[in-house]
Amino acid sequence: MMNMFQTQGRKKAAAILFIASGILLLFSLTLPYWKIQVMAPQYPKGLGVSIYVDHLAGDVREIDGLNHYIGMKLLGRAAQLERKLAVLGVIAIALAAFASIFARKYFALVLILPILLFPFLFAADLFAWLAYYGLSLDPHAPFSSSIKPFIPPLFGKGVIGQFKALASFQTGFYFSLFASFFSSIGILLRFSARKINFPALVPAISVTGVTVLSFCFGLPEAYAKTISVTSPEAMRQALAGAGEGDMIEVSPGVYPGPWVIEKPVKLAGINFPILDGGGKGTVIKLAAPNIEIKGFVIRGSGDSLALEDTGILAEAPNALIEDNRLEDVLFGISVQHAPNTIVRNNHLSSKKLPVARRGDLIRVWYSDGVILEGNHTWEGRDAVLWFSKRLLVRGNVFQKSRYALHFMYCDDARVEGNVFEDNSVGAYLMYSNRIRLSGNKITNNRGPSGFGVGFKDMEEARIYANLIANNKTGFYFDSA
Repeated sequence: MMNMFQTQGRKKAAAILFIASGILLLFSLTLPYWKIQVMAPQYPKGLGVSIYVDHLAGDVREIDGLNHYIGMKLLGRAAQLERKLAVLGVIAIALAAFASIFARKYFALVLILPILLFPFLFAADLFAWLAYYGLSLDPHAPFSSSIKPFIPPLFGKGVIGQFKALASFQTGFYFSLFASFFSSIGILLRFSARKINFPALVPAISVTGVTVLSFCFGLPEAYAKTISVTSPEAMRQALAGAGEGDMIEVSPGVYPGPWVIEKPVKLAGINFPILDGGGKGTVIKLAAPNIEIKGFVIRGSGDSLALEDTGILAEAPNALIEDNRLEDVLFGISVQHAPNTIVRNNHLSSKKLPVARRGDLIRVWYSDGVILEGNHTWEGRDAVLWFSKRLLVRGNVFQKSRYALHFMYCDDARVEGNVFEDNSVGAYLMYSNRIRLSGNKITNNRGPSGFGVGFKDMEEARIYANLIANNKTGFYFDSA
C-alpha cells in the first residue's frame, strides 16, 4: 500500500513538472532567444539584432547594410525553414509534454524527449548558421581583403573588423532551458523506483530556478569599466592597469608625453586636455588594435623629417581618432599598417616652418579600408595616401597646403564632398584604378603647377558633380 502511494506521488509530481515545462516553452514563443549587439565608433549606441524562434527583430536592415561590405549574406535568409516550422513545432512539443502525463513511462520518455533536447538543438542550429555565414563571405565584397572568414560569437565578446560584438542568450532561451530541466526531473521521478524525498527536491529546484532567472534578467554587462584620471601619473597607472575596452576619461590639464598605448582602450578627453610632446619625437603612439582617442589637444611633436615626428601615430588596426585638435606638430595623424582605422572631425595645423620642411598632416600608408571624414587641415605640407585600397575620403577641408591630397597606388577609393581650397595643387592622383571623385569643391589652387585635379597613370576613374573653378589649371591628365 505504501509503495502504491509513493508511485502515485511520483506521478503527480512528474505531471506538475511536465505541465510547467510545456507552459514555459509556450511562453518562450513571445520572447527573444538570442541577441547580438555590435558597437563601433560610427554607432556609439550600438546596433542589435534579436532572434526569436520565428522571426528577427532590431536593426536588421542596418546590420545587413554593413555586412554587405564584408560579403556576408542577408540575415533574413538564414534558418528560413526552422522559422517557418518553429511555432507549430514548439506547440507540438509542449502538447507532447502534456500528453506524457497520461502515457506509460517508456512512451512518456519518447514524448518528453523533444522538450529535453529543444534548447540544445536551438543553440547547435544557431551556431551552425553563424559558422556558415562567417565562413562563406563573398570574396568580391568591397572589404573582402581586410576581413578574413570568421565565426561570430555564440556567447560573449568578439571583434569583427571595426566592430565589437557582444552575443548573449536571452529570456526565451532560458525559459526553454528551464523547461528542459523541469522535464528531466519529471522523467526521473517517473522512472525512479526508490522512495523520493519530495521536500528535498524543493531547494534544488529553487536554486536552479534562481540561477536560470538570474541569467534571464541579470546577465552581467561585458562592456568595460570607466576610469577617471586627473593627473599624468594617474593616467599612466590607469593605462598600466586597464583591461580590454576600458574607458579612460582624462580631466583638463597638461599631460607631458611621449605616450605609447599598448592596450585596446578608449581615451576620452574632457574639455580638451593637452597631450604635450615637449618638442621631441612623436606625441602619442597607438600600438594595439581597437584603440580610440577622442577629445584631446595634441601638440609639441619633434621637428625631424627623417624621424617622422608625429602628433598621433596609429600602428594597429581599427583605431578611432576623432574630435582632436593637433597643433604645432610636424606630421599630424599617420596611419601605418593600420587597416580599417577611422580619422574623423580632427583639426590639424603644422609647425611654423617653410612648406617643404613641414610634414604631412594626414598620412595613410599600407592601410586598407581607412575612413577620413570631416577633418580640417591648415598650412600643412600634403595629405598623403599611399598603397592603401578602398579608402573613403569624405567631407574634409584641405587648405593652405602644397598638395592638398596626394594619392599613389590606392585602388577603389572614393573622394566625396571635400573642399580643396587655396593650395598649390588640389588633388594629385597617381597609379590608381577605379577612383570615384564626386561632389568636391576644388577652387583657388594656384601654385607653380596649380592643378585643380591632376591624374597620372590612372585607369577607370569616374569624375562627376564637382565644382572646379579658378585654379591655374582645372584638369591635368598624364597617361590617364
